[in-house]
Amino acid sequence: MALLSISLVLACLHVQSVWSNIGFSKINCTAGSNAFVGSVQEEYQGDVEILTNIRPDDRPELDTYIYPNGVTFLELIYTVGDSAAVVRTRKPLDAEELKQSGGNLYYSVTCSNTEKRNTQTLEVLDVNDNPPIFQSKSYSVTVSENTEVGSDVLKVTAEDKDASSENSRIMYSILPPVPDEFEVRADGNIRKKQQLDYNRVHQYIFTVEARNVGGYSDTATVTITVEDFDNLNPCFDHSLYKASIEENQTGPLSDVTPEAMKAQDGDTGINEPVVYSITAVLPNEYQSIFEIDGDSGVISVTSALDREKSDHITVYIQAAQQDDASKTASAMVSVTIEDVNDNPPKFDQDEYTVSILENSPKDQLVLQIRVTDPDLGGFSKGHFVLDSDTFVINSQGVISLMSDATLDTETRDSYNIEVIAVDQPDDGLISTARVIITVLDVNDNHPQFLPLPEHIEIQEGVYTSSSPGEVCMISATDSDSGENGRVAITVYSHIEVFSFRADGTLLAMDELDRETQSERV
Repeated sequence: MALLSISLVLACLHVQSVWSNIGFSKINCTAGSNAFVGSVQEEYQGDVEILTNIRPDDRPELDTYIYPNGVTFLELIYTVGDSAAVVRTRKPLDAEELKQSGGNLYYSVTCSNTEKRNTQTLEVLDVNDNPPIFQSKSYSVTVSENTEVGSDVLKVTAEDKDASSENSRIMYSILPPVPDEFEVRADGNIRKKQQLDYNRVHQYIFTVEARNVGGYSDTATVTITVEDFDNLNPCFDHSLYKASIEENQTGPLSDVTPEAMKAQDGDTGINEPVVYSITAVLPNEYQSIFEIDGDSGVISVTSALDREKSDHITVYIQAAQQDDASKTASAMVSVTIEDVNDNPPKFDQDEYTVSILENSPKDQLVLQIRVTDPDLGGFSKGHFVLDSDTFVINSQGVISLMSDATLDTETRDSYNIEVIAVDQPDDGLISTARVIITVLDVNDNHPQFLPLPEHIEIQEGVYTSSSPGEVCMISATDSDSGENGRVAITVYSHIEVFSFRADGTLLAMDELDRETQSERV
């Protein structure tokens, strides 16, 4: 009893599966018929229609002519002698294969005995089951940077095989990061939104997405290469350059900073050659001695410069586009004239005369001489040489008495010294001057009497100032010079009797009487 119950359940399930269908039709083998079976979504599999009223001799057959041509979705399940038949799918229904017929599947069941057709129409409803597909996975185009804003530059195309217009409708977009310069239109045209600048961006690469209403999508890569347009002037890498050259030299400038002078076409994608020229030189008097190579931009000096006349010169240069001289760029070159030790030091006098007292203290300052040097740094690194064993000179030109020297007019009353100025420690240039030092006398010596006889005799008699008697000549010397060496002799005793004449003659001025006094001291 249990086994019987199970069999009945299975039989019921089988009948339900077999007879699940879309429509029912009575076959008309007498006149034929046209009927609408119904609607079903694509991907359907199973019974489409149950045909009834079949007589034994009707022998129905599924017509091989089915529209659209070549589309064989169906088959007829019929056993001879049965009064019913089933039209069933052979594979899932696909609306995309029925686009040609507007989504309708037409088929016919023909009665073999009468050859009458029963033509049926089945509407297959589209399901959004296909993603959009780009015709190409990559698109590329070259666009001039001066293309007008608003122009379409490229079109991307995707297809959606879904049958209905709604399910196959495609929406295009650019995936982030989105370039500001482009947008994609609803029809797939990529349009220029903003002005392009080749020097800023040479190429744009972005991703375009095609998406349908069902959320299916596909992507493609778009590459837009910007073509440079000749709309910019040349430009120097820097507005200010610094360079140098040694005085007395000719040739190219050296030590150019921050780098070698160079200009190039502002339209770097075209990079038209430029021609260099000098537009001005300040001070203007140096205009003729600077030249520039038109191709390389190298600036040279054609005549020697003197730093002592000008230590800085400014050269203004220009770069003009070779094919359009109206397109130019300018820069300034600051040229430093580097010093060369080409000027000897110069004394402020060729000869110096000075006086100093004898017996002056040690290290006594005698004279300060001054030297100038027009070369850079002046005489700051120079030194003096003094050929003397009595005097010394320091780096400031101060001449002073040596600490172990003594001046004595009576020994030497003047010095004629050569002083040499040397402007560099090594290989310096020199100049010479004379220093004449006079040692001034100081009254530092006592007068000395010349030797006298032990006894001096004079005839006694009466002498007066008007008629003196010459006793003898007394001489004295003084090593000092000039007024300091002049000696005056006077009498300190017996002044009423004796006196001296200016020439040193001792005179008796009063009566001398041997009997009264025979000797006087």
